[in-house]
Amino acid sequence: MSAFANVWHVASWLIQRFTFFLLIVLAVAAAAYTIACAFGLASWINWPLMLGDTLYPWAGTVAQSAVSVLLVGLCFFLPSHQRITKLET
Repeated sequence: MSAFANVWHVASWLIQRFTFFLLIVLAVAAAAYTIACAFGLASWINWPLMLGDTLYPWAGTVAQSAVSVLLVGLCFFLPSHQRITKLET
């Protein structure tokens, strides 16, 4: 294997590990903050949204909950991605 290919392989491996770690940390933090907001320990994101003449005052709460669910949902793909990565090497 050439030196460039070896460096590229190591860099790719490091970036994948960092991305896994970052996804898990963000998912845990978002879920913990959303749960704290649900129990009244923290304040929800205040993001009033206006479409036309209609004001949606709960848009921040919905966006925060949706992002939390998305991040936690992405964590369910990590075990299968790990198995696929092992097959590639």
